[in-house]
Amino acid sequence: MEGISTRGGSHRLLRPEDAASLERFTERYPFKPYYYYDDLGQRRLSEYFHRELCAKLDKGLAYSWVVEDQITGVLIFDYLPWDSRIFDLPMGKVEVYVNGADYWEAVSVASGLLAGIEDLCLQKKIKHLSCKVNTQDVPTVHALESHSFRLVDTITIFSIQPSQVSARDAELTTDLSLREMREEDLPHLSALSRAVFTKRDDIRTRFNSDPLLMDRAGDLYAQWLENSYGGEQAEIVLVAEVDRRPIGFITCKLPGEGADHGLGARIGSIPLNAVDPGYRRLGVYRRLVARAIDWFRDQGAKYVEINTQIHTLGVHRTWQQLNGKLVSSYHVLHQWRDYQI
Repeated sequence: MEGISTRGGSHRLLRPEDAASLERFTERYPFKPYYYYDDLGQRRLSEYFHRELCAKLDKGLAYSWVVEDQITGVLIFDYLPWDSRIFDLPMGKVEVYVNGADYWEAVSVASGLLAGIEDLCLQKKIKHLSCKVNTQDVPTVHALESHSFRLVDTITIFSIQPSQVSARDAELTTDLSLREMREEDLPHLSALSRAVFTKRDDIRTRFNSDPLLMDRAGDLYAQWLENSYGGEQAEIVLVAEVDRRPIGFITCKLPGEGADHGLGARIGSIPLNAVDPGYRRLGVYRRLVARAIDWFRDQGAKYVEINTQIHTLGVHRTWQQLNGKLVSSYHVLHQWRDYQI
């Protein structure tokens, strides 16, 4: 849907020639990637965000909301082939960025952007959409809810500076050793990843809490671990073992060289980790995090982040004990396009 106009604005496809107009938008947008790192500088963050958006303009799936020739909102649509294959369901995600003069304008812009991709979703036969929204961005959350998106998860982001913390001497109440993952670990750790994230008594995620996805959520986490070992979704997987038996793992991921250059700093992340339930509260997770921080330090990372559910209080405590800071948070909402509640 292009050129549709309502409430003083119009929805249209973004093209490469819109790159200059996007500069003003990215400068004003408050929740840029890594906006919470003041030392990176707002200008550099704006330039990085601008490049990230411009990289998607030639794919035909970026849309804007325009008021008096000014871009006031941007929506990026992505089809999710990996998720779609695992869940046997055509799935997509949207990113919604809005600059509104006030609450009402912001809600209107976000709502207009979401209404504008309805035909696209029908054409692609999308059955499931997801969207991540900063917890401070209340207007966008409300716009998503008005389009039948439902809250399924809230994520906190913790950050550690490896240069300012060393936890090599973390205390343990059990004997264990740490090492890199090996191929023979795959069956055991894949099963561990599947089990930990299938049992909702341990942790609730946006996958195992969604009624359309929960039956196959374990498949996703098992495959995620396997892909991490294969280098597709992580640079390295570190393993904790007791008596030569793997009891936990942690994955370490680095950004591409373009991100390093654009931000002027290397920001690593820990996308996936798990500890066997029988070895929890013994310091195993803390040792894994400590070793991961040491690895990131050796790679020149300025910051290391983990995104974790708001209810995983043990993870929160561990990162705080290692001088980690809570820097941001976001909601995850899902839209079930063929189902209503």
